[in-house]
Amino acid sequence: MTLIVALVPIVAFGFVGANVTVPYAATGPGPTINALGELDGRSVIELEGIEGDVTSGNFNLTTVAVRAELSLFDALGFWFSGRDGIVPIDEVRPPGRSNDEMREINRQEFERSELSAEVAALRYLDYPFVVTVNDLTDGSPSASFLKPGDILTTINGDPVASAVDVPDQLADFGLGTRHHRLYA
Repeated sequence: MTLIVALVPIVAFGFVGANVTVPYAATGPGPTINALGELDGRSVIELEGIEGDVTSGNFNLTTVAVRAELSLFDALGFWFSGRDGIVPIDEVRPPGRSNDEMREINRQEFERSELSAEVAALRYLDYPFVVTVNDLTDGSPSASFLKPGDILTTINGDPVASAVDVPDQLADFGLGTRHHRLYA
């Protein structure tokens, strides 16, 4: 009888520890990607309209792996490993966001980061910059005075140095604000 009474909490703890998720995420080293190589059969960095130099060696991009929806035992295992950190889930995924939404946000941020790196490299190499309008959303305020092929030169008097800078230059205006100082 004593053995049975002692086993009940152990079995209950085992069930809870393996099946109940905790509001924490594990963060640790993720995969390393060679920016000079290929990923999924595609060059990580692609140049259009210019000839690139032949390169050798590696230019490694480091990533952070985030593991969410951890069981109690998973969280304890990551914590005891010393390789991963345990942080509240709200620090890596805002409340109300699904894993799929976060994957999409991370994908967009990674693409923006790649574009920023390309811009930095081209600036370093003194390549000239031209920001061209590729496409416009039908019915958007910009569609009334911009068209595909237009070249943006200034926004509110500030020079447009790269497409990466345009969202930051427009951020102060707010959605729906009409701008007469956007010049193409």
